[in-house]
Amino acid sequence: MDNFFSKIVDNIPKFDIFQLGGDDQLEYQFQEFGENEGYDQENQNLEREKNFDEEIYITHLKQKLVDVFKQDEGKKLLLMDKRLHQIFDMIIRAKRIGESKQTGFKDFLSETGIDKISYLVQDSVGEGHERIYFFIYPDLNLIQKIKTIILVDQQKEVKRKYTCIMVPRISTICQQNLYGVEANITLKSFNFDLIPFGQDLFSLEIQNPLQQIYFEKEQSVFQLIADSLLRIQYLYGQTNNIFGIGNAAKAVEQVLNQKKKQHIIQGDLADYKTLESIIIIDRTADLATPLYTPITYQALLDEQFGITMNSINIKQSLVDETVKDDTQKIQIFLNPNSDQIFASISNQTLNVARELLDVKRKEFKIILNKYIENNGFNGLSQDEQDQVKKILKDEDMKKIEQHTYLLTHLMQAQQYDRHFELETSILFPLDPNDISDVVERLECLILFEYPIEEVLRLFCLMCQVQNGLKEKVFDQLRKLIIQQYGIEHLATLNRLEQLGFLKKYQNKQAKEDWNNLVAKLQLINEQVDETDPNDISYVYIAYAPISVRLVQQTFKKGQWREIERELKTLGNYFMPKDVNPKAGLKTNQKKLVVVYFIGGVSYGEVAALRLLGKLHYKEIVICTTNIINSKSIFKEAMSGFADL
Repeated sequence: MDNFFSKIVDNIPKFDIFQLGGDDQLEYQFQEFGENEGYDQENQNLEREKNFDEEIYITHLKQKLVDVFKQDEGKKLLLMDKRLHQIFDMIIRAKRIGESKQTGFKDFLSETGIDKISYLVQDSVGEGHERIYFFIYPDLNLIQKIKTIILVDQQKEVKRKYTCIMVPRISTICQQNLYGVEANITLKSFNFDLIPFGQDLFSLEIQNPLQQIYFEKEQSVFQLIADSLLRIQYLYGQTNNIFGIGNAAKAVEQVLNQKKKQHIIQGDLADYKTLESIIIIDRTADLATPLYTPITYQALLDEQFGITMNSINIKQSLVDETVKDDTQKIQIFLNPNSDQIFASISNQTLNVARELLDVKRKEFKIILNKYIENNGFNGLSQDEQDQVKKILKDEDMKKIEQHTYLLTHLMQAQQYDRHFELETSILFPLDPNDISDVVERLECLILFEYPIEEVLRLFCLMCQVQNGLKEKVFDQLRKLIIQQYGIEHLATLNRLEQLGFLKKYQNKQAKEDWNNLVAKLQLINEQVDETDPNDISYVYIAYAPISVRLVQQTFKKGQWREIERELKTLGNYFMPKDVNPKAGLKTNQKKLVVVYFIGGVSYGEVAALRLLGKLHYKEIVICTTNIINSKSIFKEAMSGFADL
């Protein structure tokens, strides 16, 4: 334990940005940033009642990257998969206290000896580098480019060494496709481990999770998950209170048990025992939740624009009325650790978020008036002085303005969204035994060729809420989709059926089991108050996510034993034989609970879990293979699965 922590320094990450200087070149620019663009000193000094330290992970990841590139001597060129650049950039630009804003990236170059970083898009590279590193996801197209680069160098009699680093593992098919140059290149694997997206949200960022987890049942993914759970227990103490639902969760449990038998977990870590329980949730145990439209700010931003590595790329005209060119884009960072305005509204509904922004704007106006009346900082508290400085720098006011524009856009989109109205009818039909009206309205959307992703979402949602559609209705909708959108979507529909998103009515008992689940877990709560929510159902307008209700059930006296009948309808499950949640915990210490999603977690579920932690006085840390929304699910289902 001591050896591990000896490597951990007081490191507060600070994220710079980069601009692309052409199709294949990364032009890194060192820019002066406002204090709120990363983990600033103010946030470091905030009193946070928490056990879990996300800075350990960012420091660990940065060192792992340095170690993998610094092993070899010589002038180095790094050619990178475009899909990896945001993760890579976020990690290497982590900033220590006292460093200048440039040193994160400069230190990385200095420590590794890398001279240049570019995207891997060309089939050849210029001379001048003794070593070339390829940093990629397993991809046959990129492997072919690597092979061509080596062959071109051989023809030109250019001598240098090549290393290909695949994330998260070496692909056998990729390795085979390097035939002819395999003697010239060294292959390595690299696992990023859990990547912090905030104080309580961590992701492995697994690529093509549906393919790897549910179709290939890739054991290496389960190994990665198990390893990350072992590291958490190493830091915060072992726990026997492990719950799991779904076949993928069971697979991870088997890996964990195997490692325990091999004595990989050793010693009594009672001094560090702050971990109460681990809950592993297979996405297939709750396929309905990602299909619902959330009404919280961050979750809706993700649905509308797609959040990638805590940022969105949108038309600049959406947040700046002076910009008339719709092709002009802007990147907006949504880091709750650095943007306190965003942190205060991210888990709020749109109406509440707008009210909070109005209050904040008035507060700033009062402080500025006080500053003007006093002819400066005289008579202002330190907090007020700091706020004035930020306002004068146009940082917080700019953020308020941006978030106000985004909120307005989301509210207008929601107001005119007919899909949202239909979604409500699916959840609350006038007659639960007669959904013909809802089916007719979905058929109209199909005939008018509404976006296929929306049609699939509503089709899947109907199947989940009804626990299967009658065969005649099911086949009728499938046939209509294929007729209107093309035969190529037959494969998409088949994949969604294999995953369980689409399903036919089985029998009367299956329907009764579903109704019992809804009642037992109280999945519908129409009395929740969105302004001061006391229940997780506020995120989805009266619907409580099954996944989060399962977590909440572990906080009750009977835990999952009270709902074993209902659990059987969701899939394979396991739970501890004997539970003593108070063992090893310090008095008055917040209890640490790790919730691990296999197959992805949505930002709506993240908001619900954050409220759950407050209501039950728990420190809930959310880990996941990836972050999803309905669009990402259907995008992967429609793209087909690569043979890697």
